[in-house]
Amino acid sequence: MQSLKPIKLPKDEFWADPFLFPYKGEAYVFFEIYSYKTKLGKISCGRIQNNEIVEVQDILDFDYHLSYPFIFEEDDSIFMIPETSDNNQVEIYKCESFPNKWSLYATAFEGEKIVDTSYYKDENGQRWLFLNKAFGEHSSNLYIYKIDSLKLNKIETHKKNPVIIDTRLAKMQVRFSI
Repeated sequence: MQSLKPIKLPKDEFWADPFLFPYKGEAYVFFEIYSYKTKLGKISCGRIQNNEIVEVQDILDFDYHLSYPFIFEEDDSIFMIPETSDNNQVEIYKCESFPNKWSLYATAFEGEKIVDTSYYKDENGQRWLFLNKAFGEHSSNLYIYKIDSLKLNKIETHKKNPVIIDTRLAKMQVRFSI
């Protein structure tokens, strides 16, 4: 087993929400770089080589906060659903040239604060979005939606939405408090 090697970060930023993604025999990590100066996050990517992250580059950097770069492959294409709650919608990006060229593919939930969207395609080929809706500063409710495709033309709410109403359980990612 290989040991983890700490990463020395610039003092004016932190890195969060890592998602590992294999591509052509190499391992990549997509993550948020949050700037204390701008108070915004952007999505960056690096290649993992010899237990280090190398060739770090910014891939999505806008005038609103981005985080939680949920990346996946479907039908020979690579997609990403970063958190874009500051832009008041869910945005799905399609990779045009790996790892750094992405184009906006679809949007949904316009006007809503959606946090940490995750995508799942089940064994029957049905597609689902799991997401948290933010109310104030908290994203305490987990919602599930059935979608027709990643184009998000038809979105059906789960009949038991919200399926979880509890901040401690509803978040799609693990949070630690000290």
